[in-house]
Amino acid sequence: MPYPQEHSCRLVEPSECQKDSFRRKSVKIKGKPATHIFARLKTTGKVVLQSMRFPKSSWSAADAGSICTRNKGTFHPAKK
Repeated sequence: MPYPQEHSCRLVEPSECQKDSFRRKSVKIKGKPATHIFARLKTTGKVVLQSMRFPKSSWSAADAGSICTRNKGTFHPAKK
């Protein structure tokens, strides 16, 4: 789902994760700010990287999309 201020890369569907297990962590990727969202899987209880977010003020859709593709995610550019 596109957001107005950040590009999104979904790696695992939220429906596969336990409710209320989502946690955000600020990170740097290639020296730019980004956010990793972790969640616990319903099936195994293992914590996984569920999605990544890229602020559009620091990331072009093309650059964020490239990172997402390398991680085999589904990319959603920020809303216009």
